[in-house]
Amino acid sequence: MRIIIVLSWCWYTSIVTCFLTKTNYKLRTHIKLSKEEPEAAIENELMKLRAKREAILNKKKKTPPKELDITGQSAGGLASLPPRPKEFRKMEEKYSSNKKAAPTKPTKVSAKDYQIDYEDENELHIPNRIGFSTKNMPNFQVFETLVNGGISFVDTSEQNCAKVGSWSERVPHFPLLALQKKNRWSSTTKTLLQSCSIMETSGIELYQIPFPLLKNPYKEVTTWINKGYCNHVGIQNIRSSRSLQSLTKKTTISSAQFEFSLTQRRHLRLVQRCKQLGIIPIARSPFDHGLATGVYTASNPSGGKGSKIKYPFKVLEPLINLQDAQKKVATKVYERLEQTFLSEREARLQKFKSSNPFAKDITSAQVAINYVVAKGAVPIPSVRSVEEAQELLGCLGWGLLPEEVALLDDAAEQIF
Repeated sequence: MRIIIVLSWCWYTSIVTCFLTKTNYKLRTHIKLSKEEPEAAIENELMKLRAKREAILNKKKKTPPKELDITGQSAGGLASLPPRPKEFRKMEEKYSSNKKAAPTKPTKVSAKDYQIDYEDENELHIPNRIGFSTKNMPNFQVFETLVNGGISFVDTSEQNCAKVGSWSERVPHFPLLALQKKNRWSSTTKTLLQSCSIMETSGIELYQIPFPLLKNPYKEVTTWINKGYCNHVGIQNIRSSRSLQSLTKKTTISSAQFEFSLTQRRHLRLVQRCKQLGIIPIARSPFDHGLATGVYTASNPSGGKGSKIKYPFKVLEPLINLQDAQKKVATKVYERLEQTFLSEREARLQKFKSSNPFAKDITSAQVAINYVVAKGAVPIPSVRSVEEAQELLGCLGWGLLPEEVALLDDAAEQIF
């Protein structure tokens, strides 16, 4: 038994001794190489890296590059890239002459402008001198009715950019986009660029900013116009002629937006001052929240919309004489337009292809809109339905005579 134990111990010792001898040889060899030949080891590593690089380059030379197809029809073309801005979409037609032509959208045209000969205050021309606000606009049908009918000046804000941009692409006529900056805490330039991006356009016609936000007006306005972000810059919420005049000494302003209507004429002098300074006055709330429409009267305070009274009697009583004057003017306009229709009956029958008698109703709301136009301002009412849109379109093609405006002025002065 002792002999077996001794032999096993000898066998184990020999194995351990052999393993330690080999390990010590490898360590000594590695230390010797690292001490005596460090440059050779580095050179070997560099040679390996150069060989890998040459192999990669040779592989790229053998593989021909894929051709770029700008129409996005090939798998290696622009199909995998983000959508192109719409101002560059026409490039497809230039480079795809040898291929099947893609269907193009119908060319946009301008709607009829009855105020084409109007002596504008500056280079900004607003067709028919009437616009509309998209603040409470419910759907595309209302937008389409107005723009196709000839009222193409669209007053919007950054909150409505998405739907306005989508709607503008679907109408055959050119909408004139006027953007209002509502968020006072965001950058004016950032708001403009983000809104243009949302509406998928490189620039807008008019950018309207609140008066107190302009810190360096000349530099900011010049930058926006020179870079093509907008064609004109306007101001909103300005309340005095003195502030407007001081601003015009620092930069060029194309428009000024403020409240003005037949029943709220406290900014009448501001309208006149805008005309003198070459600035287009834009009248916000031309219906004065319904008071100028003739719908809400002392005898009908609910406006025929249920039993809920919107305005008390003390607010509606002073408007009785003015509302009577609006009805008189509406009658005068109706008779005048009917006489014009009868005198040009043959031409109109041929134009409209109809033998129906003259049936153009003139409402008090239409008189209120054309009163603002007669004073030199551009009304932008909020339109909520197709019926209201058609009533607004009924304001086109006619205006108030000086004696009709004077009749309304006399009645409006009795309110205050």
